[in-house]
Amino acid sequence: MPVVDFSSIPQKVVNILAGKTLELDLPIIGRPPPICSWYFSDNKIKITDRVKIKSTGKFSKLTVSNTTIDDTGDYSLEVKNAIGVITEVIKVIILSKPDEPKGPIRFDEIDATTVTCSWEPPVRDGGAPISGYVVEQRDAHRPGWVPVCDSVSRPTFKFENLIEGDEYVFRAAAINRYGTGEFLQSEIVICRSLNNVSGPPGRPTIFDVSRDGMTVAWNPPDEDGGLEVSGYIIERKEVRSDRWVRANKNPVTMTRYRSTELIEGLEYEHRITAINARGLSKPSLPSKPAVATDPIDPPGCPQNPRITDTTKSSVSLAWSAPDDEGDARVDGYLIEMQKVGTMAWIKCNTTPSLICEYTLTNMPQGEEFKFRVMACNAGGSGEPAEVPGTVTVTEMLESPDYDLELKYKDMYVVRQGGVVRLSVPIKGKPHPTCKWSKDGGAVSTKAMIASTEDASELVIKGAERSDSGVYDLLLENKVGKKKAQIKVKVIGRPSAPEGPMFFEEIQANSVKVSWKVPTDDGGSEILGYIIERREAARNAWYTVDSRVTDTQLVVKGLKEGTEYHFKVTAENSFGVSSSLKSEQPLVPKTPLCPPEPSSTPPEIMDVTKSSVALAWSRPKDDGGSAITGYFVEYKVVSNETWSRHQTKINSTMFTLPGLTPDADYQFRIVAVNNIGESEAGPMSDPVTCKDPFDKPSQPGEIDTVNVTNNFITIRWQAPECDGGKEVLGYWVEYRKSIESTWKKCNKQRLKEKELTMPGLSEATEYEFRVFAENETGMSRPRRTATCIKTKLSVETKPSLRKEMDEVTAKLGQPAVMKCQIIGRPVPDIKWYHAGKEIVESRKYEMSSDGRNHSLSIMTDQQEDEGEYTCKAINDAGEAETTGILVLEAASSFHPDYPLKETYYAGLGTTLRIHAVYIGRPEPKILWLHGAKTLENTEDISIETTEHYTHLIIKNVQRRVHGGKYRIRLHNHFGRADTAFNVEIYG
Repeated sequence: MPVVDFSSIPQKVVNILAGKTLELDLPIIGRPPPICSWYFSDNKIKITDRVKIKSTGKFSKLTVSNTTIDDTGDYSLEVKNAIGVITEVIKVIILSKPDEPKGPIRFDEIDATTVTCSWEPPVRDGGAPISGYVVEQRDAHRPGWVPVCDSVSRPTFKFENLIEGDEYVFRAAAINRYGTGEFLQSEIVICRSLNNVSGPPGRPTIFDVSRDGMTVAWNPPDEDGGLEVSGYIIERKEVRSDRWVRANKNPVTMTRYRSTELIEGLEYEHRITAINARGLSKPSLPSKPAVATDPIDPPGCPQNPRITDTTKSSVSLAWSAPDDEGDARVDGYLIEMQKVGTMAWIKCNTTPSLICEYTLTNMPQGEEFKFRVMACNAGGSGEPAEVPGTVTVTEMLESPDYDLELKYKDMYVVRQGGVVRLSVPIKGKPHPTCKWSKDGGAVSTKAMIASTEDASELVIKGAERSDSGVYDLLLENKVGKKKAQIKVKVIGRPSAPEGPMFFEEIQANSVKVSWKVPTDDGGSEILGYIIERREAARNAWYTVDSRVTDTQLVVKGLKEGTEYHFKVTAENSFGVSSSLKSEQPLVPKTPLCPPEPSSTPPEIMDVTKSSVALAWSRPKDDGGSAITGYFVEYKVVSNETWSRHQTKINSTMFTLPGLTPDADYQFRIVAVNNIGESEAGPMSDPVTCKDPFDKPSQPGEIDTVNVTNNFITIRWQAPECDGGKEVLGYWVEYRKSIESTWKKCNKQRLKEKELTMPGLSEATEYEFRVFAENETGMSRPRRTATCIKTKLSVETKPSLRKEMDEVTAKLGQPAVMKCQIIGRPVPDIKWYHAGKEIVESRKYEMSSDGRNHSLSIMTDQQEDEGEYTCKAINDAGEAETTGILVLEAASSFHPDYPLKETYYAGLGTTLRIHAVYIGRPEPKILWLHGAKTLENTEDISIETTEHYTHLIIKNVQRRVHGGKYRIRLHNHFGRADTAFNVEIYG
């Protein structure tokens, strides 16, 4: 391994004066002879005019002439042969003047006449310690340096006796025992006092404004005067005033302050003054004026933005007002459009539209656009509502259509003399033509028809009964046609009852009066009749009965022998008719005559070889005395002589015995009362006395034995009468309850009185009938008393498929509650409101298709809101769902509970004022005394519920509590305001 001999420089350090020649001559030992290389700062040294290198196998010599401080550093000698490599380092120090100090020069303190500077020591000290520094100065705009000090011990110095406002340049140089190094020069600096009052703070900004305060914020001064800002003073004034008032008692250190105790409605400006050790700065610029009022929220987004029309060069939009108006009424609407394929939204109107519609003109034909609408109020613009999809500027085509109001969908009822007003909202592009007709023909000549772009209306004043009928409105344009149909019913008073008036059963104190129904019921059901009577000698009519539902009445309480007139008036829900009057006066009297004979011949009920069963009717007139019985007379057809059965019969049925077989007989009836016998009544048809051989009577009652999902088993009783011949068997027929055609169950006559009918449909109602048959023929059929329904193979209890949602509607508009419930069999549906079952009427309309169920409510009062329940019931069980109906209405004071103009209260007493209001959603309520808003205090209490607001003032004082009060209501459907006075006496 080669070796370097350092016996001449054992410390491996060489010091040499600058300018002298550096010689490094080092012996080398190594076999084989090594190769030597010199390096300085890790770079291989190259031979130049100033640097020489000579190496042999025994030594290596480096010579550097005219050395400078830049030659200071570490020199490396690399010795290498086949055995190995060694590297030795020699440190060379060139003894010289130091480098210039390390910059830049810093200005640690600047005042009017002094500047304190500092710097860093030189990186290279020239091989000897730094003994001090030389500092000089000069005017920045004049040549020539002025020595200031040559014995500065530390790298910092304070230049004194300078002129305030002048510009200076300073420099410093390091000193060691070998001399003074190069100077380090500063930047130009102005002498001025840094310890001055600060500059004014930044212009304040205002935010978070309320009716009694606002927050002020500002930036610190750009110039702090060389001293730290210790605080700020905030001042304010009204815009119309010239006097600034201090807002804070003690200076604040933060750059934000809440200015309070402001007067609502006034406009204020604020300014800020900074404080440091030297004093107060100039005030800042005043803030922009701000009004002390509660912040106004911008409105919500408009509802249901839509395109109503397009042409080749225009687009028409419409929308609904936002649900939330914010804290101020909506001032208008801004419309923006965006061309498809671009990013920018373009304003369509600079002045807000005051109505909920807008038409853009001069639009490029065939281009596609998007549109959006924003509502504006005093708080600014709200969120935009975008029209769904894109719109192409082209002619709009739309088939005719209409929207019937709920009152027209079933039957439109009008009182006679009233106004028939049929108003149908229409739409269609192009605008459809409107043609009205009645019952397929022309409408009445007195009908007035008016059509606009949005509706067509037919009006008939002074409606008559003849105006009832079906009215059709035909809408037609080039796209298509559509017909609207409205049923109109004009109801009025009925016509007079039909005459003549009949009198029957005349007694000493009563009479039976009868008449016929009116030919015209006035379009409404006859509720009853009013019966009146008067004595012929008097003019006054006396009401006998005011609600007779039949067309006859026994009038009692008459005076025997007195002449009476009678009249009858019909009544319906509209009113009363004119009267039917009796043509001749009636005189009640006691009858003294036998009864009239029966007006019809006796009926033959049954015949045998020796008897005949008879039945007859009572006489119409019993002669004023009750019928006491009847005699039956009979004769052989070939004889003229009548015979009487001697037994007096009390009923109107009798079987006459003892007749001759095979003889032909006729019969008649004589009625008897306490006065005597009537004339004989009409005689019956001839009948032959013989045993009958007839068809059997109908079979006995049918019972249900068994019912499944596809068969029914029935059983019946034998006929009571077999018709004189043996019953040979039975025939059974069946049909579905909704069908009219009967089908045979058996192809052969049944001997048994039971049948099982297979192959029936499940959950279906069936009817059966049974015939008995003998040699004479078929009996009349016996039918099942009720339909028999087959069972379901699988029954499922009702289950919910879709719960009832909460529904919001405006008061006075129809609201629809919907749900989905299924079950097998299809369940019965019932609706309830607040626990009470709803009955279908003009107010409530129900519909159901077995799955979807709906209830349409024509809302007309606030009480219509609340819980609605739909309950489904079948044989397997029941299910129900409940939804909430919320009615929206503009704020208003309840008309049934008006406030007084003036309220009076005794000095020191308690004043109570109660105001009932209407409004959904619940409005914001504000009580005002003069211009001051009332709030809950020790003496004042305000209580508000969803129906009323209540003010209580304790210990009222004339000066404090007297005067004008106001109540303000506000929701997003409208506002209401009312005022009253309070007078304190005592």
